[in-house]
Amino acid sequence: HDPVPAGEYLIKAEKQEVEGAFYRLRGNASIESSEFLIEADEIDYNEDTAIAEARGHVHFLNFARGEELWAERVEYSFNEKRGNFYTVRGSAPAKIDPRPGILTTGNPFLFQGDWAEKIDDRYLLYRGMLTNCTLPGPAWRLDAPKFDIIPGDRALAYKSIFKLRGIPLLYSPVFYNPLSNEPRRSGFLTPTVGTPTRRGLMLGAGYYWAINRSYDATYRAQYFTQRGFAHTVDFRGKPTQK
Repeated sequence: HDPVPAGEYLIKAEKQEVEGAFYRLRGNASIESSEFLIEADEIDYNEDTAIAEARGHVHFLNFARGEELWAERVEYSFNEKRGNFYTVRGSAPAKIDPRPGILTTGNPFLFQGDWAEKIDDRYLLYRGMLTNCTLPGPAWRLDAPKFDIIPGDRALAYKSIFKLRGIPLLYSPVFYNPLSNEPRRSGFLTPTVGTPTRRGLMLGAGYYWAINRSYDATYRAQYFTQRGFAHTVDFRGKPTQK
């Protein structure tokens, strides 16, 4: 159908009961504005306050940014653009500016948790996880009791555990995960541990420096229990025609 004009709402359901400004929508219920769509088994909606409570197989879609959420129950204010999502999972498309020689992924980032708060363009996710791998069984995931997510910008995870193939590898009080159209960002690399060799057990760490659009550098330090330290520096660049 045609887009809903700004400031108006399109209300649908198999059964509708209207009492003043209060709508009871039952069966394939939906409320659509120019910015959002909420679908559910049933929705109670107050036209005066523009507040909706949706229950059962709730689907929330943001038209502007393409992010989607699914939940068991949602309380949402259309006027304030904020709400609560319970037993929630969601996805948002990746916003990547690909460049020659830079490996990127177009997979959307996925998250799920016990519940989430939406405040304007920001989500606070509680007791959840974040990844950009296919579910279930993602190759990597970040688990944390609280996430602060701005789709298309960044995700902050507090008291987080980074897991690879289900194996906990790293704990961080605050973990920053960029979600913006900049695929490169300066920061410390995930620590590594190597199996024992003739040099002994290996422990490694490093730092990546995104100097500018065309240049970057990586420093890696490795400690071998039987040989000591090894240092590696990589510098990459795309020179101009001159």
